[in-house]
Amino acid sequence: MKTNFNHTLQNKNLLLNLALKGLEDKSYKQFSKQQLKKEIDILEDIKFDGYLYIVYEMVKFAKSREIDISVFGSIQNSVISYALDIVSETMWKKEDDFLYFTPFQKKPIIYMVADSNRYYELISYIKHKYPKLIKKTKEKTIVFNDKLKIKFIDLDINKQE
Repeated sequence: MKTNFNHTLQNKNLLLNLALKGLEDKSYKQFSKQQLKKEIDILEDIKFDGYLYIVYEMVKFAKSREIDISVFGSIQNSVISYALDIVSETMWKKEDDFLYFTPFQKKPIIYMVADSNRYYELISYIKHKYPKLIKKTKEKTIVFNDKLKIKFIDLDINKQE
């Protein structure tokens, strides 16, 4: 499988260990270590595991700062995303659902919904932590060297009633 991604984790067991701990904390036994390992193998093969870890770090950072955030799209077909609390619930129903996880498009984009007054904190955090991976940032977008984008969509709490 040919991809344009170029960020993979040096610690090959990091995602697996974090995901196993996450499932244990959720007391959720439907998903097996085998399914997690299968997803991680796919992510490592396409060199996307490092990006999933970055998304995990962003969500964890947001929650630690009490920034409302959610990630959506095909990432919800990933048990790993659920185990790592990147998504609050998974749409995973059967063993081949992860095949529909599609960061493989021509211009891959990860969408995050965040408080419109605070997403800049997330952009600053990632720019500071991973300066060599980032090509540029726009107002609501992080563009990585290999064209992966993380786009923020406003969650304007003041407009919700």
